[in-house]
Amino acid sequence: MDQVHVVRHKVLVEGRSARWVAREMGVSRNTVKRYLSQAAPTRVERQARGRPVREKAGARLEALLVESPQWTGGKQRLTASRLHRMLLAEGLTIGITTVRRAVAEWKRRRREVFVPLVYPARAHRHGGPSRQELLRPQAGGVVPEALELFLEQAGTHRAEIDPQQLA
Repeated sequence: MDQVHVVRHKVLVEGRSARWVAREMGVSRNTVKRYLSQAAPTRVERQARGRPVREKAGARLEALLVESPQWTGGKQRLTASRLHRMLLAEGLTIGITTVRRAVAEWKRRRREVFVPLVYPARAHRHGGPSRQELLRPQAGGVVPEALELFLEQAGTHRAEIDPQQLA
């Protein structure tokens, strides 16, 4: 929408030619002409395309994916290519890409979400100093309060610090 306003402003207010604006903005002259022909810029919302083949074969595809562990064993897997051949043998007309996308979506929905229960000490500090940086004596030395606060947030006490970390 911003581009429509810019094109209209350059042509109607600044007096630039449509050809010059098209070249400068990297759009077609037909696009500039279309933007100028509208009384006011309007947004055209398109509906999502229907997926009739996927809708027709979706239930059977889902059923085969759910049943597959019963009749595949060990390392054997039900691949998208094999599933496609099975659906074709059943008389369903469906493309391999449609099957691959459906299998990928099915796997994505079933995937477990991993939420770590323990976070690294630096995770909540957003790039703050590391333990080694705090423990290593700098030119000005370490501020004891900052060190205590950091160790407290990390769940470590001064007595638990390994001397090897200072090296």
